[in-house]
This record gives sequence, C-alpha cells and structure tokens, in this order.
Amino acid sequence: MTTIETATVVTVLFDQDERTHTASTPDEIETLLDLVLAENTDYSRTTIVCAWDRPARSDRDEGGALYPPAYLRVASHSPTGWAAMTWIGTDTVLNTFNPHAPEDAPELVFACDGPDLLPASASLPHTDVRRALTEYTHTGRRPTTVQWQQGHLVL
Repeated sequence: MTTIETATVVTVLFDQDERTHTASTPDEIETLLDLVLAENTDYSRTTIVCAWDRPARSDRDEGGALYPPAYLRVASHSPTGWAAMTWIGTDTVLNTFNPHAPEDAPELVFACDGPDLLPASASLPHTDVRRALTEYTHTGRRPTTVQWQQGHLVL
C-alpha cells in the first residue's frame, strides 16, 4: 500500500456540512472513522470524508469550501451495519459495487432532496467500508479493497 508522503489530515463533514471534525493522529483518525459508520444517514445527506495535506472546509466555514481533488461520500445505515461509498473525483463519480448485495439491503440515501437513493448493488457491510476508509486515509487515493461501479453526482 502506498502512503501519502505529507502529513495526512482527515476531515469529516457530517449533516451536509453542519458538523466538521478533523483528525491527524492515528488514534484520532480511527475514532473519527468509527463515528462515520456510527452516523445513521437515513434520509439525510451523506457524510463527506476527505484525506488531504490540510483540513477541508465546507461552504459554511470561514473562507468558503475547500475540498481535495477527490474524496469519498459515505451513506451508512448503522442499525443494520450496511453502508455505501461514492468516490467523487475531478472527472469521475463511482459507487461501491457489491455483486452479492442482498435483496433486502437497506435503502441508502445519497441526497435527501429527492431522496436520491444509491443502488442496492452499492451496499457493503460496515467491515468492508471501514477497511476501504482506512485505506483511503493512508493513501489519499480511491480504495482498492472494494469494487466500484459507475455513479452519478447529486448536489
């Protein structure tokens, strides 16, 4: 696994940027990833996770929005232990892909305005999403521990 050569700051924006948390030590990052999966995004906006050389900012923060060129959005249904991720890059939007997703996987909301739901095939167990999030915080790149499918961006 390749690691980022500069210090990594993980920024998590919960509730459509209402709550922002940053972490930079391994223990802080692990705790923050626990919070990401504990967050039940049921019929609310997904959680944004950024791994970068500086803190990300939402448009609600002083100075305005500042995101890395690529980042993850996470939808989690904590009561059932299922989640999905969307990789948003400069020219790429991908959703996680589970070729064995159960038919009764919970609906995972990408955006609450519609609501826009992620496809059931994007649903993964929390353990798989956690492993991918950990990889992302170490590399700053799209995780390779999960499969991906074409996605679409809903603002």
